[in-house]
Formats: sequence, C-alpha cells, structure tokens
Amino acid sequence: MIIAVGVFAFLAKRKSSFLVLLIANILSFLSSYFWVLRVKKIEEWEGYFKPFSSVQLLVLVTVLIILLQVAVYRFTRPMDYGGEGKGE
Repeated sequence: MIIAVGVFAFLAKRKSSFLVLLIANILSFLSSYFWVLRVKKIEEWEGYFKPFSSVQLLVLVTVLIILLQVAVYRFTRPMDYGGEGKGE
C-alpha cells in the first residue's frame, strides 16, 4: 500500500494530472469496500478494528492515504521528462 501511494503520486505528477490520483483512490476505495462488506458478514472480524468498525477504519485509512498523496503531489518539484536543459 505504501508503494502504491508513491506510484500513484508519481504518475499524477508525471502526467500533471490530479485526476490520476482521484481515479486511483476511488477505484481502490470501492474495491476495498466490496471486500470489507463480504468479510463483514463474519462477526468475529469486527473485533480486530476496535475502536472503529471495519468500514470506519477503511474510510479513515483512505482519507489518510489521500492526504499523503496530496502532500507528495503538491510539495514535490516538477520533473523534467522532455530532456530539455540537460546541458545540450
């Protein structure tokens, strides 16, 4: 998950599009939410997420990941991918 955060932020910065992060986070949340709902039917699993429910923890982690990605996207320098300014 930590690697995915960096990859998504890197791709968004490279494409100069925050939309990449938005789409990636929506897809990630929806797939995780689907699996949480499937596992939530097993009552014993809820004890692992105290003091939160499994869905609340998913939302909390998603928000924290988005904040981290926004910080990486916002505070990293733009990269030069065109080969310009390399001492030619």
